[in-house]
Amino acid sequence: MEHKEGQKAYQMVEDTIRCRIEDGSYSLGSQLPTELELVSEFNVSRMTVSRGLAELIRENLIKRIPGRGTFVCRREVSSGGVKENSTVVRCVWPGEIYSQPFAGNGIIQGVFDELSARSIQTGIAFYRSSDEFDRIFQNHESGIGYIIWPSPIASVQRRISKLQAAGVPLVILDNAQPGFSGCFVATDNQAGARMVIDHLAACGHKRIAYISPEPTMSSLAERYAGVISALAANGLLACREYFAMIPGDEALLPARYASGKHAFIRNWIERLLAFPESRRPDAIFCSNDFIAVSVMNILIELNLRVPEDFSLVGFDNIDYAQWLPVPLSTVAHDFQSIGRVAGRRLYERFFSGSSYDAAFEKSNDHYLVMPKLVLRDSVKDRRNSDQTQSSLNSK
Repeated sequence: MEHKEGQKAYQMVEDTIRCRIEDGSYSLGSQLPTELELVSEFNVSRMTVSRGLAELIRENLIKRIPGRGTFVCRREVSSGGVKENSTVVRCVWPGEIYSQPFAGNGIIQGVFDELSARSIQTGIAFYRSSDEFDRIFQNHESGIGYIIWPSPIASVQRRISKLQAAGVPLVILDNAQPGFSGCFVATDNQAGARMVIDHLAACGHKRIAYISPEPTMSSLAERYAGVISALAANGLLACREYFAMIPGDEALLPARYASGKHAFIRNWIERLLAFPESRRPDAIFCSNDFIAVSVMNILIELNLRVPEDFSLVGFDNIDYAQWLPVPLSTVAHDFQSIGRVAGRRLYERFFSGSSYDAAFEKSNDHYLVMPKLVLRDSVKDRRNSDQTQSSLNSK
């Protein structure tokens, strides 16, 4: 009799936790109360609580992380969920990506190309807030994996950490947060920045200015590091007065700089023009094309010419970079390759049938895809003109 009462008690714990996961009271990635808190709530022994959780752990509804706690891994869906044994990879993009269809579409095409031969479906979901982000994962079921382009909203970053801790199959793109140990795929931003500086130096540019949003995102920090290292490698001065970091919280996506920071950029350019001509920068590198658009428009307003007065280079290769008054030289991401790598790693890591190694979760599973320098009309080769000027001076 005592055994039956104990059995009913642990089943009550199991069924209650299961129902709370099902109805969303314990959302995907959320941390369960501690065993001691559950002991107090259900008025049972700790052994009874442990036994009640054991079946949920076996079913992979919850996951214990030593030293951290117990997390919800997935939700059971009684109807309307994915079909048994079907696999779906969902691309989860911030809503602002609508302004960059060249990016999102290219990645999705790469994911589809990689996974369609394996009969894995590809879908997409957008979010504009942490609440919308949560709703995407509310009906998570085994067989669903996620390729997430994270916005830098702090609450979204925390939710991604919880999803990772809960063992949800996911790959992160573009912006790796400090301490993230899961699978991450992005452009090699340092290499892209070095390409720009190397090309400008090869074209005879001696004084290169750089403007960027504050490097709060890993992609921007990497571009800045690439600029500094390439200037040093080419024997060029990284002059602090030539560098500008646009302040503010617009790091969500660079599109917002096109209008929001026009006055800051104009003031910076006017400061550059105040230098004596012998010390004035001869090239401007912008960490994204939206800033480069603003720079070009301001230079035109000031009756300055690109590339005669300033060579100009951007980063990202947005759709209309080639249609500017002077077609813009820029760095192009290989988005399809990023999508293919992300899809392949998600499949190999979670859906290939191989056993999951928990130690692999702690490895540095980061992949960088090489970008390409796209040369258009906004860069002037100054070598011949400098040689001509030097010859005139000698006479």
